Amino acid sequence: MTNKFNNISTDADTTIMLNLETNFGEHDCVYQIWSFDNIKGSSLIFYKEDISDVSNEELENELRTSTLLTQKESKITFSTTENNEYLFMNFNFEIIE
Repeated sequence: MTNKFNNISTDADTTIMLNLETNFGEHDCVYQIWSFDNIKGSSLIFYKEDISDVSNEELENELRTSTLLTQKESKITFSTTENNEYLFMNFNFEIIE
């Protein structure tokens, strides 16, 4: 892997439980498990330049057939960083006490 993921920022109120550079299909990414405001979730974080030819729908379809998604009907959301450098695919949302 490269250091292209060094600039991923984290909200001060977010606790990162796992931060792992890995691959999702053919794409480099960071896999995170996090908690924020009594919600636990997971994210795959992509360097947007690497996936410029891949749609969110394609990524979601790949996630839905992977073992990362704990419930196949789970909600999947997408967000980008302020500087538009990274795409976050968020999933496995769970309310925690």
